Amino acid sequence: MLADVDRRRICLYLMRSDQTVVTVDDLVEILADEDDDQERLAIDLHHRHLPKLADAGIVEYDARSNTTRYWGQPTVEKWAEHVQSIDEQNRSSRSAP
Repeated sequence: MLADVDRRRICLYLMRSDQTVVTVDDLVEILADEDDDQERLAIDLHHRHLPKLADAGIVEYDARSNTTRYWGQPTVEKWAEHVQSIDEQNRSSRSAP
């Protein structure tokens, strides 16, 4: 689940946010970089990422209302933070002279 950067970012956002329910539009706004195609990201969230996270029991996704509910998953949170720290270390080592 966490091998995909977008799913990792979704989990990290949800675990750090005070919100327990977010819409797909909210996630697009939060996750989209300037270079991202927001429509493409919304489609990926709706058809790929959120259903996969829901199937794994990490979130509850209602495709009809385009809302995602997060209840908290300590194991997933631990691994998401771990992978993020590795990503950050890799980025800093690539930018070092």
